[in-house]
Amino acid sequence: MQRRRKKRTPEIFYEKNEELDQFFSVSLDLLCVADIDGYFVRISPSFERVLGYTMEELTTQPFLDFVHPEDRDATKGTLATLGLQKRRLGFANRYRCKDGTYRWLEWRFVRSGNKIYAAARDITERKIAEKSLRERLAFEQLLSDLSAGMTKAALDRIDQEIVAALRKVLELFRVDHCGLLQVSPDHTSWRITHIAVAEGLPPLPVNTDLSAALVPYGYKRIVEEQKVWVYASLNDLPTEADTDKRTLKGWGIQSAINIPIVVGGSVEYSMTIAANREEHTWPDEYISRLRMLGEVFVNVLERRQIRVELEERLQFEKLLSGISGRFVNIPPEQVDLEIGEALRMICENYGFDVANFWQPSDLGPTIVALTHLFRPLGGPPFPERIDAQDMFPWCLRELRSGRAVAVSTEEVPAEAVRDQEMWRYYCIKSAFIFPLSTGKGELVGALGFNTTREKRSWPDELVKRFQVLAQIFTNALARKQSEAAATEAQSRITALVESTDDMIWSVDPERFGLLTFNSALSDYFLRGLGLKITLGMSPEDMVGGAFTPLVAERWRQFYLRALREGPFTEEYVTSAGTNVLLLSLNLLKRSGEVFGISVFGKDITERKAMDEKIRKAAREWQGTFDSIPDLVMILDRECRIVRINAAARHYFGLPTEEIIGVHCYTLMHGQEKPPDFCPFVKMMESKEHEETETYDETRDIWFRISTDPIVNDNGEIGRVIYTFKDITEHKRAEAEAFAARRELWRTDRLLRMGELTASLAHELNQPLTSILSNAKAAIRFIKSDRMDMNELIEILEDIAKDDKRAGDIIRSLRSMLRPEEGEQEVVDINNLLGETIALFNSEAIIRNIRIETRFAGSLPSVEVNRTQLQQVVINLLMNAAESMMDEHRPKKIILETRTIDRDRVRVAVRDFGSGIDEQELGRIFEPFFTTKRSGLGMGLSLARSIIEAQAGHIRAENNPDGGATFYFELPGL
Repeated sequence: MQRRRKKRTPEIFYEKNEELDQFFSVSLDLLCVADIDGYFVRISPSFERVLGYTMEELTTQPFLDFVHPEDRDATKGTLATLGLQKRRLGFANRYRCKDGTYRWLEWRFVRSGNKIYAAARDITERKIAEKSLRERLAFEQLLSDLSAGMTKAALDRIDQEIVAALRKVLELFRVDHCGLLQVSPDHTSWRITHIAVAEGLPPLPVNTDLSAALVPYGYKRIVEEQKVWVYASLNDLPTEADTDKRTLKGWGIQSAINIPIVVGGSVEYSMTIAANREEHTWPDEYISRLRMLGEVFVNVLERRQIRVELEERLQFEKLLSGISGRFVNIPPEQVDLEIGEALRMICENYGFDVANFWQPSDLGPTIVALTHLFRPLGGPPFPERIDAQDMFPWCLRELRSGRAVAVSTEEVPAEAVRDQEMWRYYCIKSAFIFPLSTGKGELVGALGFNTTREKRSWPDELVKRFQVLAQIFTNALARKQSEAAATEAQSRITALVESTDDMIWSVDPERFGLLTFNSALSDYFLRGLGLKITLGMSPEDMVGGAFTPLVAERWRQFYLRALREGPFTEEYVTSAGTNVLLLSLNLLKRSGEVFGISVFGKDITERKAMDEKIRKAAREWQGTFDSIPDLVMILDRECRIVRINAAARHYFGLPTEEIIGVHCYTLMHGQEKPPDFCPFVKMMESKEHEETETYDETRDIWFRISTDPIVNDNGEIGRVIYTFKDITEHKRAEAEAFAARRELWRTDRLLRMGELTASLAHELNQPLTSILSNAKAAIRFIKSDRMDMNELIEILEDIAKDDKRAGDIIRSLRSMLRPEEGEQEVVDINNLLGETIALFNSEAIIRNIRIETRFAGSLPSVEVNRTQLQQVVINLLMNAAESMMDEHRPKKIILETRTIDRDRVRVAVRDFGSGIDEQELGRIFEPFFTTKRSGLGMGLSLARSIIEAQAGHIRAENNPDGGATFYFELPGL
């Protein structure tokens, strides 16, 4: 068929070649000849120029293949009617170009036999202009209808009108989504406020905050850069918009145009249209039209917001006026009732479910009391008092900082987790709490409103309005407290004035008539003068009896002096001459004008007598002070002399005025600061009695210096009593007593050593005998021909060991017998006891006594006089041995050491003798007390004095199973 057509076409063209070639080549229109089979037979060059195909491509395919699919049926219908009429006018369709675009062609054609002769004109630009005009007219009509509709629409219909307009835009621009997005005030999110969605597509989230992080690239471009964001395909977006791509793909959006709507210099809304089912191109004229439409929407919303805010403001002002009026000129006791009524009004006006009023409690700084509650819907009971720090710690911090709390209870900061727990318990979904603070910032209460049925948002404007409401409650509360305080203060003043025995009154400044007076003045006139005074009485009205005209005139002069000179105080002897009054007159002023004279009259008769007694006591005290033989000074906190007695004045030989104010250390020691031994500094730290002893080389005198604080009511040292006492004779007596005591200790040691003579001789004889025996053996070995050097060495080592043993015994004995007792030294108590046992060991053997030691390890060292401590231990061992003379008792002495109180060493000497009579147990350490027939009773007394001289303590007790135990304790190092 194609071959035959190719053959026939040239034949036809050749037949009319002459006339058609010329005509086709010069025509600007598209000329063609087609057959009834649907092929072009001949076409003018204009076809190639307009459509881009070659002549061969156009003539070898059915021309319907080039027609737009939407126009093919209409084209076929037109061709079918050609047989019924000679021509067809005004027919137009779209032909596909080689580049894939389409051009509009307007045709004129006629049929002649099997041929169709046609002429076409390219009307694409006209069609585009007509389409643009139609769209513009439709858009302008939409704007006109929208403006008219919005102007007439009620406030509650504006949202529906906007959505209806968006749906028309959806249809007009043939897109899938058309919406208005609002940017959050903090520029962190936005939300779709109004949207129209094509049928069959899922809805997008409306009135839900969408984070800017979902489309960061688009958010930056639209909101921050205020630029139009347009893309025909998601593939057109740059790499940095990958996050945006994922979000948009999830929403099914393929292409969109987003236009920022700027209000007041910042982007508050975005007008957006999007295509989901196919990619879409967005001509530039769309931008201006959509921006214009968005601005209309925003203007309407802003006007609505203004109208809503105006109505809310009027409603609030009406509520504010009503609540304010309730607190005007009401007594304090009615304030609580009006607060409760005001809470009800607020809840009913704003749809709150709960209103509460909290005030501080006397039970603690964080304990608050629920004084008012309005909760018509009920719920878990609120406690009358709560510990706000425990139940609502975050709220408490916010309120104390002066900040209101306005939150949805499910959207609170991390630090409010405890508050959130309590809100959930009380079924609260939104909380609105205001601090009630005084001008000084003191928190005097909290005003709270809550919702339990639904979550509530709290706009800034509402917060500001309620801060004004909170101030009304604060003022009402402050006025109540102020009036209550004033009433209480007046009651207290009245009670105070009436409770005093002093006379209080006031007079007017003209005739000096009584304005006020207390019962003390009334009683004074009634009892003393037999006159019942009343308000308004002047001095002249009181004349009678002892209150003569002369006395009245004197009172007038007092009042005149007060008016003339101002406040003054003066003593006044009453007209009867038996009492003395101390009068204090003051002027009473109001706004700078004198409206009265107040008088305070105190009977000081007894005080005058007391003053005289005090002066007499002071003279007696000074006499006593001066009679003290010791030097006594009173110093201040800086060690300056404030007062001295006669002995001190005599000692220093200076006039009193040259001594007072001088530092004590300067006068006593000629130094610029207290010497190291001065107890003043230590007493200032301890606030207790301190004393020390010092020797004055210049005067060859011993002094005991003592300091005692005089503490004031605040517990601080105000003065110091400084005493110098001459203790020279006392010191000499002490030295003599100490020498005698040391001689007594030595005598006791000599006696004890005398008692141990036999045992010590036996103890010493053993090593000497061994030395002699070993020496003889050594001589025999040397004289013999068979001398064994190893055996000789062993003999000599035994001699050296026995010699050392004998030397130790003699050395210990010499230390016990020498007149000098040595100095204090640091010793190991276990070693010292071991040496002492060695001295006593032979005596124990002679008496058939076993000595058992129970020494603790790691004992603190002690600083003692070795000789004296050994004397104590030997005394105790001898006493223990003598207590076990009975043959039927166990012959054993136990020596035990241990640590007590972490730093003290205890030594125990236990025997199994007859024990100590309970009546004598408390006296055994007394001098000259003894239970022995031959004893002097000084051993235990000396032992106690030695132990106590070394800061220790000694005691004795009977054992439950027989015998006695002596303990002594010494401080460890």
